[in-house]
Amino acid sequence: MLKYILIFVSIITFNAHAKDDITIINTGSSSGSFALQSTALSQDLTQYYNVKFENPGDACVAINLLEKTKTPTIIPWASDLEAVGRDGTGCVTYKFEPAQVLRYHSDAYQICTMQYDSLQGEHTIGHTSPKFVFERTVGVLNSATGGSLKPITYDGSGDARKALLSGEIDFAILSPKHAGKVMDEGAKCLWEFSNTSKGDVVALQTEYPNTKGLLLSTDIVFLAVNMDVKQIDALKEQFKTVHLTQGTAMNEYTGNGTVFEILWDLPSNDIVSRWETSVVALQE
Repeated sequence: MLKYILIFVSIITFNAHAKDDITIINTGSSSGSFALQSTALSQDLTQYYNVKFENPGDACVAINLLEKTKTPTIIPWASDLEAVGRDGTGCVTYKFEPAQVLRYHSDAYQICTMQYDSLQGEHTIGHTSPKFVFERTVGVLNSATGGSLKPITYDGSGDARKALLSGEIDFAILSPKHAGKVMDEGAKCLWEFSNTSKGDVVALQTEYPNTKGLLLSTDIVFLAVNMDVKQIDALKEQFKTVHLTQGTAMNEYTGNGTVFEILWDLPSNDIVSRWETSVVALQE
């Protein structure tokens, strides 16, 4: 009889510590920043959950997969994906509520150069896709500064970065990640398409407040799906823990918070206004 009691107690103890299931679906490419961060999270969150990681490598496939997934799920989503989806040139959009946001950060594009201190004069400026967005923004910038920057499209930010370093172009519009890489090679990134001043970097929308169209960023959210309020609140704390604890894969990816600034616990109205501003700026 004692033997059966011990087995019963063991089963109860095991079930009390059993982990819940959670799915992470990467909505980006199979090897880009979303894939790297989703992979890091799939490693770090195993201390809390039984994690299933899906990496389809395509936003349309990912959202279709999400619609069929009923378990608690985490997805990253970006304002550029939303923008092309709303325009009809992309395949999908995704509507979310502020309460679902686990993490928010904004990658405001920067302008980098190897030698110039002014945006005025006739110069070339490289950028990546979407072509129409960057060409439009360069046109607005020229109107504001009186300059004559000629936009040149590259297949990716890596190619634009290489073109700048080789002297093929005078300026490049780069994400903070790629801006950091060119600065390591001696470049200067003195301007940013934002309205928030950061040290010596000029916030272009603040510098030219009467000119609309100088806010340009890719805003990124990680979202909790198929979860109630209690589950989301618990996951938010776990998210912070794996981001801020040295030695985790996510902490290493973010450089312990130095690669980009995460905006934790944004008020709902700020999430909505920031997100919509970014999406609209990236639309045709």
